[in-house]
Amino acid sequence: MHHLNLEHHEHKGEIGYAIHPKFRGRGLASKSVILLTKYVFKKYNLKRISAMSRVKNKASSRVLEKAGYKLEGILRKNKCVDGVYLDDFIYAKLK
Repeated sequence: MHHLNLEHHEHKGEIGYAIHPKFRGRGLASKSVILLTKYVFKKYNLKRISAMSRVKNKASSRVLEKAGYKLEGILRKNKCVDGVYLDDFIYAKLK
């Protein structure tokens, strides 16, 4: 997991992840997101966990979908990388 940001007063959290290229395609991200989601919902009594993936990153979107996250929308020009603006999907899972 890349990060877990908890906002207890709002009962929500955000996750992010990155897998080294040598370890991709093994289901590690999916398993990790599934386990972390269950753990965080239980331990911190959250009502919502969100995550983003680049629109072009189909594998990352699939990870979130496998973990039961639902696509909520697109954040247009959400990040600028080397002068190019990129769109992100926003996913969330509710308890």
